[in-house]
Amino acid sequence: MTKQNKAEMFREAAAMLTDAPRYQELLLAEADRIDKMNEKRRQSETKTQKENRKVAAYITEWFANQADPEVAYDGGEVQTALGLELSPQKFAAIMRLVENAVKTDKADSNKDHVGYKKA
Repeated sequence: MTKQNKAEMFREAAAMLTDAPRYQELLLAEADRIDKMNEKRRQSETKTQKENRKVAAYITEWFANQADPEVAYDGGEVQTALGLELSPQKFAAIMRLVENAVKTDKADSNKDHVGYKKA
């Protein structure tokens, strides 16, 4: 079974309802409404995403210019060096956007933490 979005499910259900044209119309109208809503959502970037991209650019610049390529920094060290205060979850999400840092199993300063090295 392939994964479907809601609009596709409505269209498939409408195709099955050949004996009930009124319900078919309703399902197709709902599918169109969902498609329009999804189009709008995909094109715009949220405020948080914009902020995360700015912070990721800042971190990318730090890794490019100031980070030692031999050292695997943990999240706290990167944040301290840049003067940031982010939750571990938000920092991990931002680090996925950073192009020139590679995630390692362990940081050099703390073997219990994930490390990030200059790529």
